[in-house]
Amino acid sequence: MQIINPATEEVIEEIAEDSAEKISDKYQLAKAAQPLWAAVPVEKRIACIQHFYDLLDEEKDKLARTLTAEVGKPLQQSYNELKGAKARIDFFIKHSAKWLADEWITEEDATREKIVYEPLGVIANISAWNYPYLVGVNVFVPALIGGNAVLYKPSEYATLTGLHIQRLLYKAGVPQDVFQIIIGKGAAGQALLDLPLDGYFFTGSYRTGRYIAEHTASKLVPVQLELGGKDPLYVM
Repeated sequence: MQIINPATEEVIEEIAEDSAEKISDKYQLAKAAQPLWAAVPVEKRIACIQHFYDLLDEEKDKLARTLTAEVGKPLQQSYNELKGAKARIDFFIKHSAKWLADEWITEEDATREKIVYEPLGVIANISAWNYPYLVGVNVFVPALIGGNAVLYKPSEYATLTGLHIQRLLYKAGVPQDVFQIIIGKGAAGQALLDLPLDGYFFTGSYRTGRYIAEHTASKLVPVQLELGGKDPLYVM
């Protein structure tokens, strides 16, 4: 698969796509690793994400240049996206421990009831090309904090950015089998739909979202779709 700069049409890099068999192997690794990750105290999982947050800032120049090269947005917009992504990560860092804490409903003499929040398991995060950091952290950050394993498929137009995300998460302390990138185009996405995952989270077109909804309905697992969008544009 060729990574092409849309502004210059230059081939930046060539990367091998994941086969369906390789994606299945990644799922098996994630499935085995997820219970161990869920057993890590939430404070330590949050600390890993805090380290990831810090690394985004430390490497912002490199990350912004890569994003601009493969997606085509102006460099300042790439910096802005990283800034927005960090703000969202900061929100999850500050509030997740409270949200994930056991919630006591009744504490009477004869009855004690509480709500315990447990991870889903292994989830797919199929992300978009236009804001790969911004829409990605909305899913994989709370998923990881919550004790889930993530199979993260960036758009084929933002693959290098996805690889940077994976590298920084590993550097921050997230175990390698807990977060794995899926490299490829539509066939890679289809391979994810064919797996017995515990949740699907997609950002992209209405057409693809509808296809995902139809092909995951029988699984009876959470499916979250953020579809389409219309932004105003002034041409001067």
